[in-house]
Amino acid sequence: MAALISPRRVSVRLLTLLAIVGAATLVSVWSSYFALRAEVSRSAADQAQEMRRLANVAAPLLASALIVGDLETARQTMEGLNLNLAFRQARLRDSTGRLLVDASRTPLESDVPRWFVGLLGVSVPLLVAPIEAGGRRYGSLELEPSTNLIEEKSWREAKYG
Repeated sequence: MAALISPRRVSVRLLTLLAIVGAATLVSVWSSYFALRAEVSRSAADQAQEMRRLANVAAPLLASALIVGDLETARQTMEGLNLNLAFRQARLRDSTGRLLVDASRTPLESDVPRWFVGLLGVSVPLLVAPIEAGGRRYGSLELEPSTNLIEEKSWREAKYG
């Protein structure tokens, strides 16, 4: 009985199967990566919009404080803006660019691996909002958000699906 399968034929079948499994795995990984990047982009856009909304709310309060020279109220307003460590940078400058209040805080430590953070490349640009009243510029509000929440959410999503 010579109906045995040749070793060459088995290895071709095995290689074909391995190639199919490898290609399917690669497509799945790339698909997951691009879905995650899309979610990160949406989250960053939402965060930028929320930052603009907060700046619009804070600007009149800061303008009132700057008009009367009340730096203590300006400081309290700035610290209130960054109470939950949402901003990596939160600064108030006068009309000449001189720093008046720096309510920047170091974000909390994250357990998200640095390689994953680098892979995501989360970026929300610095927002500079003018502080104006009656057509006169009194200063500017600078806000740069912490991206920790986006990174942690993306890490959980990637890790646990």
